[in-house]
Amino acid sequence: MNTNPMPSSASFFANTSEVFKTSEVLAALKRLSVLILSLCIGLTLSAQEEGKVITKVFKQIDTVELSMDLHYPPGEATQPLPVIVFFFGGGWNGGTIEQFRPHAEYFASRGIIAALADYRVASRHNTTPFESLKDAKSAIRFLRKHHQELGLDPDQVIAAGGSAGGHLAAATGNVPGMDEAGEDLSISARPNALVLFNPVYDNGPGQYGHNRVKDRYQEFSPKHNIKAGAPPTIVFFGTKDRLVDVPTIEAYDAAMEAVGARCETFLYEGQTHGFFNFRSQKNYRETVYQADLFLTSLGYLQGPPQISPTIQVVVWDERQAKQKEAYPDFLGNQIAKALERNPNISVRSVGLDDPEQGLSDEVLENCEVMIWWGHVRHPEISMQTAGRLVERVKQGKMHMIFLHSAHWANPFMAAMNEVLRLRLQAKYDSLSGEAEIVYHAIPDSLRFRVPKLGEQLKPSIYERKYPDGSVKVLVDLPTCIFPFYRNDGKPSTVLTLAPKHPIAKGIPHRFALPATEMYDEPFHIPEPDEVIFEERWPTGEWFRSGALWQLGEGKVFYFRPGHETYPIYFQTHPLQVLKNTVLWMEGFLK
Repeated sequence: MNTNPMPSSASFFANTSEVFKTSEVLAALKRLSVLILSLCIGLTLSAQEEGKVITKVFKQIDTVELSMDLHYPPGEATQPLPVIVFFFGGGWNGGTIEQFRPHAEYFASRGIIAALADYRVASRHNTTPFESLKDAKSAIRFLRKHHQELGLDPDQVIAAGGSAGGHLAAATGNVPGMDEAGEDLSISARPNALVLFNPVYDNGPGQYGHNRVKDRYQEFSPKHNIKAGAPPTIVFFGTKDRLVDVPTIEAYDAAMEAVGARCETFLYEGQTHGFFNFRSQKNYRETVYQADLFLTSLGYLQGPPQISPTIQVVVWDERQAKQKEAYPDFLGNQIAKALERNPNISVRSVGLDDPEQGLSDEVLENCEVMIWWGHVRHPEISMQTAGRLVERVKQGKMHMIFLHSAHWANPFMAAMNEVLRLRLQAKYDSLSGEAEIVYHAIPDSLRFRVPKLGEQLKPSIYERKYPDGSVKVLVDLPTCIFPFYRNDGKPSTVLTLAPKHPIAKGIPHRFALPATEMYDEPFHIPEPDEVIFEERWPTGEWFRSGALWQLGEGKVFYFRPGHETYPIYFQTHPLQVLKNTVLWMEGFLK
């Protein structure tokens, strides 16, 4: 890592230049692989803070080794922890432990151990479903046998899985026998609770898997082995599941109720098999949220869920007095009211004059998408605060949408600087020679200067190559401004350049803003990853009015419409753009 400290977010604009050598960066990266540099703030993340992951072989059959990955909570445990073990789906034919990796990471973050267990399947091991079940039971026995070494509570074991993996979890909880020869049967393979995602838990005649187990279904099917004392169970199904129909689900619930066992079943209207997987963010979040509440009710988890079934949006607004000309309750509050009509979005509206400028740790920890509007009070947000926001974006903890004059907001400028730095780092780190990068920061006296037409675009990059293969790079940072603007309330036309992008869903090829402020290119920013919308005026001006960047693990979107004295956010299409962007950023819209 660089032996010279990276500039702080505050000093980056004040200093005339900062120098970094990629050779130093690469050398130190090898020494401190978990240190993450930020242009805006210095931050370190350790493996301990993220929680360790270990791999254990839990079973060997001939030359086949079966292992499990165990995800641990952050920090050091002071007592044995509950453990949840996940079994992947795939019809006992295929599949991998990666299916439930996001689930494991989440539940580890909630303070329990999460295991991802492999098992034998037909495609890789030429085995039957019976061997798959034996392996699932072996995994649970292994956890209990080695509970002290692994730091887990043997009386708080949860089995979970999806589809065929859901069957295995349910079978470990209900089906007797099916044990691997030679195992210590004094160690129970029965879990204390079950979390099942579209499980194929009835393998009787006419049901899934019957053709594989035939007349042995009664010794394999969880539905046919439910007895008093069955583990408390939560189940998630889509009503359009092609493998398990609703009457089968109702029959399983009735069988559990008949023996006095707890079984909570959630049906998701119109959803198909596999609807709960991480790629379907809405369903993933909803099912994990309900599973969290269920496990909390059993005492395995503490505190409220750290996942929300809805997208948590924070609208940050400077709340300028002039907004009252178009927005009786401020612009930010109007956006918040419009977005909260969507059942998938939860909205919180905050302002600059709120405690901690509306950016407390509590607000940020409960924010997945932040919408930012600012105008005349940009300097009141320190670059240190801007750095906190950008670092959260880089880590994928939230995304940001900047509106209109927020192009000069410190968080937007910090985000653009970091986009540029990451691009340059990726480019020059790949070179064999040494690269020296000199960043020229913006003097305070020029912080809010409007450039003249024809002036050198910022960012600007000057590269010198030397015979020894080394490179010196001079970088002028982006100013995030443009040469012309005009606030005369004339109309504009917004053109949809990327109609297939989810942000543009339901947006026509062109739509009008009856009255707006004019911005004119060139916009002094790093080249966007994609321009979704372009805006044009009858007098010939044009602007990239919907621009998108990837920043680390997060996303940044700039949307130009939104002058404080024009009621833009009472109009259908601008509000639809914001709603689409929020849903897309969190994976609810594809």
